[in-house]
Amino acid sequence: MSASKEQKDYHMRKLRTHYKLIDKHNSGYISHEGFRQMAEKLKGFARMLQHEEKALAVDVAFLAVSDVLKLKEGVNYAIEDLVKSSSQTLLSMSKEDAKTITNNVHNAIFDVADANEDGFISLEEYKVYFYILGHDISDEEITQSFNAIDSNKDEKISREEFLEAAFDYFINVDESEVAKVFLGHLET
Repeated sequence: MSASKEQKDYHMRKLRTHYKLIDKHNSGYISHEGFRQMAEKLKGFARMLQHEEKALAVDVAFLAVSDVLKLKEGVNYAIEDLVKSSSQTLLSMSKEDAKTITNNVHNAIFDVADANEDGFISLEEYKVYFYILGHDISDEEITQSFNAIDSNKDEKISREEFLEAAFDYFINVDESEVAKVFLGHLET
């Protein structure tokens, strides 16, 4: 995908926001293990709901992300270095490959977040998802994110809405309301 300097900067800003949420110790570094910890939290919730197959899907999805980003076990990566390299990796992929990876990960996340298995994520389920991950995001930001993703305003997030929002956040380089709030406010 070709992108202007402004679009690349915006894309890196979104990734920086994501990585800073993973950096629980505010060290400025994240690792393969940091991604694994995030996956372990989601897997634990899936197991609590007695959904072992969902836990396994989360594991596979997060390992795939680590592979795409070339994260090696036992190595700490400076957030800024990882922002640059992962943005370059993601933007160099074909749209189809990027969509496949994004959908694989976020289908697994959707399945875990949809705790009552009704095919939608309610606002309460969405809040639980953020609390499980331990992301430092206020209820107001979660609600704002939820409302932006809920494009048809039916007070629930469908799988399609969630996958579109994830793709918009992690891959697209154009500014959008959803991308600005998908994981809370964007870092500068």
